[in-house]
Amino acid sequence: MDEDAFWQIIETANSEAAAARIEPAESLCQSLMKLTSKEVVAFDRVFAKFVDDACRWDLWAAGYIIAKGFDRDGFLDFRAGLVALGRAVYHAALGDPRTLAHVAGIDIDTFDGRVLLAVPTAYKNVTGKPMPPDRASQPKKLTGKGLRVTDLSVKFPELATKFGFRLRGSQPDRRPPPGWACEKFNEHGEQTVCDDCLKKFRAQGSKT
Repeated sequence: MDEDAFWQIIETANSEAAAARIEPAESLCQSLMKLTSKEVVAFDRVFAKFVDDACRWDLWAAGYIIAKGFDRDGFLDFRAGLVALGRAVYHAALGDPRTLAHVAGIDIDTFDGRVLLAVPTAYKNVTGKPMPPDRASQPKKLTGKGLRVTDLSVKFPELATKFGFRLRGSQPDRRPPPGWACEKFNEHGEQTVCDDCLKKFRAQGSKT
């Protein structure tokens, strides 16, 4: 399947979702169920390529702001949701993640990961069998220049303003705020803190 055919399926599914007032992921699944099993697999391979191409630090930053923090799985959900928004939005975001601040109608639910279920669900409905296990869902290392959470509001002020990104209170699972103790991020964009520092932070409570 070439890229034009892939994007046409995405755009058609989004148009039909808007007309029927259903979730885009549900509409995409319905569209894929009209294809042959080989076409569904081919679609999935192109989808996985675009998801992998978006595994970059600048897009991690944009997604982190929109979701107000996420882990490795959350970043995968974000990238899949970005692809599902269509060719124009996807390529614009790859060119400059700040363009997401001007896309109407997107919020944290846009990137909730449901679109990742569309392909395997459609494949099972078409064939009666589970999706082949060669989907590109393994963790990928982020490319580009690394970023710290303390830099995000400065680097992407429009996104931070639109989505109400705040450092205090935005860290999931009561993580230490950026710059606290040994806080850092690994190559997957995940926050990592040693156990001793994490225990110390939690013992002090949310006033830190």
